[in-house]
Amino acid sequence: MRICFGSCLVSIASLFLFSLTGCGGDEAARSDSAANTKGKSSDTAAETIVNSIGMKLVPVPAGEFLMGSSDTDPGGREDEKPQHRVKITQPFLMGVYEVTQGEFQSVMELNTSFFSNEGPVKDSLKEFDCSRFPVDGITWYQAAEFCRKLSELPAEKSANRVYRLPFEAEWEYACRAGTKTVFHYGDTLSSTQANFKGVHPFGDVEQGPFLSRTTTVGSYKPNAFGLYDMHGSLNEWCMDKFQRDYYKKSPPKNPTGPPIGTSRVIRGGDWYSDARDCRSAFRYADIPDGTFYALGFRVVCLPASVGTGVPANFSDPVEPSGKPLASITTSSEQPQYSAGEDWPRWRGPRADGTWLGPKIASAWPKEGLQRAWRQEIGGGYGGVSVSGGRVYLMDRLEKPNEVERVLCFDAVNGKPLWSRSYPVDYKDVSYGNGPRATPTVFRGQIYTLGTVGNLMCLNAVNGETVWSKNL
Repeated sequence: MRICFGSCLVSIASLFLFSLTGCGGDEAARSDSAANTKGKSSDTAAETIVNSIGMKLVPVPAGEFLMGSSDTDPGGREDEKPQHRVKITQPFLMGVYEVTQGEFQSVMELNTSFFSNEGPVKDSLKEFDCSRFPVDGITWYQAAEFCRKLSELPAEKSANRVYRLPFEAEWEYACRAGTKTVFHYGDTLSSTQANFKGVHPFGDVEQGPFLSRTTTVGSYKPNAFGLYDMHGSLNEWCMDKFQRDYYKKSPPKNPTGPPIGTSRVIRGGDWYSDARDCRSAFRYADIPDGTFYALGFRVVCLPASVGTGVPANFSDPVEPSGKPLASITTSSEQPQYSAGEDWPRWRGPRADGTWLGPKIASAWPKEGLQRAWRQEIGGGYGGVSVSGGRVYLMDRLEKPNEVERVLCFDAVNGKPLWSRSYPVDYKDVSYGNGPRATPTVFRGQIYTLGTVGNLMCLNAVNGETVWSKNL
């Protein structure tokens, strides 16, 4: 095992075990019969626009609706209850389609979509222009960064437009488009109406086609607001943090989700979902740095004079001054050696995967990163903690004697500072490569838990034992 600072990616191709049936088949009929809402009152957004990158957005008026599922709604889940009345007081513009690969490429200068003309299954997609497929495999952070960069384009700033992800109340309100049924189509859903796993339709309808992939945006009929693919296609990121029982305390006007949470809401179901997961009320979540070929997004646009409607303590991390980290440096700047927050435990200082520090470049140099230091260690599954200029982690050695170790290195030069080892016996351990837990550093002490139950509290400076328990 080697110490690595970065994300671990599992080869998505190895998980792609289903067939690409239908890749050469006919798409569902398109429809341009969008029922645009073009009013002039203060409760109505401006008319449909096409922005500077060719993205089409339609107005969604202010209004009220019943959010969630009632006790009698077929397919309703507990985290969709209680059904409650919500008022959206501010009209907004919303992307007609999920953000396409072409749009994402034009703003972010990269496209890592699975279902692309350069992706792992490109040979099966030769006949398609995948630039008009929705961009997939996008993390919440990437979606938020796309919105920020789009908002910073000169043409968008001149047009007084600011972009963000929708809140889930806005998303469901826009999806329903005035309907009270399970789907905006009605109480049933067939895969001739939306892109999902057609062998599992909803309601009294026959099984339908299963494309086993995304497809060209706008291939199915829109809802009354003129929005396409609100059911199926891709799970769409929302702004909100996720709590299962949030509806029990959600405010009646413009809810923005709970202030804390480790996951972000996703909505709408996807091409691999059963129809029940494509319902208007269905809500789910994923960690914000999660990547999956069924995750995408669409954008909301508001006048810059109105603001984003995002609480100051809600969105991406901010530095102590309150200035968003995204605005501190641009992705074109080279990262410098600079102090940032410690990472003293699993998932960071707030246990939510966020970190306050210099912005990391969106693309590495072609010649690769310059290595600062490297140390060879034993096996293990735990993470790395960093505190007070020191790096802490655990490993396991099999020879000359089987031991688990707690290791401490200088964070700047990688010099070993101390090591604490103790004997273990992994003979009955499945996946017995090494420790599973990440060390936790707190008030000058480090807490570790080994695979076979050795719980220890050590002095973080010298590794001396403060106390230990065998669980």
